[in-house]
Amino acid sequence: MSMIDMIPSLISGVIALVTCILTNNAQLKKRDIEQDKQMMELQATLQQNVAVIGCKIDELDRKQAVHNSVIERVYHLEERASVMEERIKENKGVH
Repeated sequence: MSMIDMIPSLISGVIALVTCILTNNAQLKKRDIEQDKQMMELQATLQQNVAVIGCKIDELDRKQAVHNSVIERVYHLEERASVMEERIKENKGVH
């Protein structure tokens, strides 16, 4: 087989190789675009979840502050009740 007879086969092979490379690159770009889109969606979802969690933490903090306030007021009321009971006992003992 002469060199001239091989040229069409070589040209066909090079064209097939270039076509494969171009197709592969196009598929990679398409995949990268899809992955970027998915990443952006995940980031948006994550940001929403972080915002919701932040709101829930703020609500829990508020409820904890209210609870602590109630506990403190009950403690002071119990102290005052104890003092009043002592005064009542002292007054009964005096009469």
